[in-house]
Amino acid sequence: MSWKARLLKPIIPAKGRPILTLDHARKYLISLPEDRHSDPSVHAATHAVLIAAEGRGPIMHAHIGMAELVYGLVPPLTKPDRP
Repeated sequence: MSWKARLLKPIIPAKGRPILTLDHARKYLISLPEDRHSDPSVHAATHAVLIAAEGRGPIMHAHIGMAELVYGLVPPLTKPDRP
């Protein structure tokens, strides 16, 4: 895998650009304020993004880590069939 690999679905932060690739995720993580760096969700997302970019882990883990970091929860990848 590489930094150009696309996430499963765009992740849209409240501020800033959409996160579409592992490189976008890397830049988002780097841009976080320093006081957020010790946050466990930042550590988890950083680890998942790094191992996906190195080809040692699935892109889905990076996507889930970033979605949880940005949204505070993991939204479904598809819309449910039922209301």
